[in-house]
Amino acid sequence: MRDTSKFSSSRLCAVAVGALMLASMLGVSTASASTPPTIESESVSGVTGTNAILEAQIDPHESNAYYQFQLVENTGEYASEILCPEPPEPGPLCLGPPAAGALPIGFLFEGEMQASLKLSSAGVTLTPGATYHYRVIAATAIQTEDTIEWEEPTVFGEDKTFTTPQEASLTVDIEEGEGTVVSNPAGILCSEPFGETFEDTCVAAFEEGSKVTLTASPAPGYLFKGWKKCDSGGVNGRQCTVTTTSEPKEVGARFIPAFSLDATKSISNGILSTSPGGVNCGYGCLSSSALYKEGPITVKTKPAKHFHFVEFANGTGSAAVCSGSEGATCSFTIDEDSAIEEVYAEDAKNTLSLSKTGGGQGFVKTKPTTINCGYTCNGAEGEFFAAETVPVTVTLNKGTTSVAWTTSAGSCTGNSLSCTVPMSSSHTLVAKFE
Repeated sequence: MRDTSKFSSSRLCAVAVGALMLASMLGVSTASASTPPTIESESVSGVTGTNAILEAQIDPHESNAYYQFQLVENTGEYASEILCPEPPEPGPLCLGPPAAGALPIGFLFEGEMQASLKLSSAGVTLTPGATYHYRVIAATAIQTEDTIEWEEPTVFGEDKTFTTPQEASLTVDIEEGEGTVVSNPAGILCSEPFGETFEDTCVAAFEEGSKVTLTASPAPGYLFKGWKKCDSGGVNGRQCTVTTTSEPKEVGARFIPAFSLDATKSISNGILSTSPGGVNCGYGCLSSSALYKEGPITVKTKPAKHFHFVEFANGTGSAAVCSGSEGATCSFTIDEDSAIEEVYAEDAKNTLSLSKTGGGQGFVKTKPTTINCGYTCNGAEGEFFAAETVPVTVTLNKGTTSVAWTTSAGSCTGNSLSCTVPMSSSHTLVAKFE
């Protein structure tokens, strides 16, 4: 016969939960005979390697009925009456000697109800891969002046069995670098340096056939490098899945030192990026940082329209070699924390000056509408990028019959009402309206 004391730290001991309820009834001098309770059904749910929930549907027939689950590994260990769990405590419910498998006593009254007991709440820890027998017994209590006795007959449920699933060992080994690995379901919480912020658990037991997801998180200054012996999941993805078997499994995780690159721009009118990816600073952004493993890095520039790249500046660490470079890219091998700045500048501009003469009136504007000289305007000027060709449009006022460009530029000559001016240099236009 197996020693059932391993079910809990003190042979499945627990306090009889119905005792206090029954004690409140001691003022009643007698209790007449009643219909014994009936056990309608028994079941078990929530079975894991170490826990289960015992259930029974019981009808007390409006009497003060008590029930008790019994849990044994051999049916010969079943008790023949409701017993007080070990160690026995004084009181009316402690009838007979303590016995193995005696679980907390429950109390029922009036209508039919579902009785249940989660074994872990009674201090019971089951053994993975073991088969157990359980049943429920119930009886009605008769109270006299100073004692309580069970009314005959005691009702016994059927013998039921269940088997707990096997558990398998899973070990995580952080083979390189610093970081943390956690599991889902919970169980693994493993870090390197070991136990720096919490108590590590690098070995845990899971039910056989469980899919365990491991997630790796690098420590500051490190990147995740990869897994060894994962059942599924990317080599460099931070998650992997392991399916437990009857044989112990071990999974390796590796982290590598990482170096920061802090990249800035003098103005926001450009795109700053790297290959491999990491730093990515678009229009409107002034700075971006990323971590890289040791290896080649290329910093790339892309100025916005009407802006141009000037140079790389203020390089430190591995990026110091880029300082002063005017090329659109700069490459280096990163092996320490580094920084670099991209310097952009606005393209050159030239001035377009406009004046109007004559006795007539007209409207002159450019696109973009930097110059917008209405009927009463005598002149205006604006700056345009040197690479632009600026459209000029003339609208004659009522009574004005013509315009003559007395000082011309580009195609703005003669009597043109629509013309263009290349802004590779500054220009002065004079329009005479008649």
